[in-house]
Amino acid sequence: MKKVYVNISSLEELIDNIAKNKEIICVERNIFNPNGYETKYSIYDLNINDIIALEKMDKQSKIVFPYEWVVWNGITVVFP
Repeated sequence: MKKVYVNISSLEELIDNIAKNKEIICVERNIFNPNGYETKYSIYDLNINDIIALEKMDKQSKIVFPYEWVVWNGITVVFP
């Protein structure tokens, strides 16, 4: 099971982009990954039950932070 991050402004935007079959790139950050610290995946290539953390940047501090977690079910995202 992977835990990946998607930089997006809202869960509604993510669901809408999935419904429109838009390209959505997820980033896995893992220091122990033999493929490198950051590995990118298409959301549509994730395995069922992979965890997706939605993240966005705070405009003042410029820090990127996760704010919501969902699970990929093979078709769309659902709450765990």
